Amino acid sequence: MDEAGHTGENLLDSDQPVYALAAIQMDEATARAAVSDALGRAPQTMTELKFSALRRSSAGRRNLLTLLHDLGLTPEDAAIIVMHKPFMVATKLIDELVEPRMLAKGLQQVFYAGGAARNMPTPCMSERRGH
Repeated sequence: MDEAGHTGENLLDSDQPVYALAAIQMDEATARAAVSDALGRAPQTMTELKFSALRRSSAGRRNLLTLLHDLGLTPEDAAIIVMHKPFMVATKLIDELVEPRMLAKGLQQVFYAGGAARNMPTPCMSERRGH
């Protein structure tokens, strides 16, 4: 898995309002061999495959395309989640503030099983209700 973008968890950065997380599924031996081959085609100073570095040169872009071709990936092998970063502020607040407190009180399972988590008001719901 890896995320895309240069602003990371800066969720209110107007320069990059979208966050993407992607993953591919394959066996470990295939992944190790593919990475090893791609690193062998990369400059010796490169110790890991970084798109931001590889995209800068035609040789780097060719290396990436060769890697993807050699893997023979299909749509069933890949997944991507794209989220609008300002919405992630709300989810991050739940992850960082609400869930740990519910867990500490022994109420986390009740919070989810009883539907309380689904029924929490969102900014959009509050606006519609006139609050």
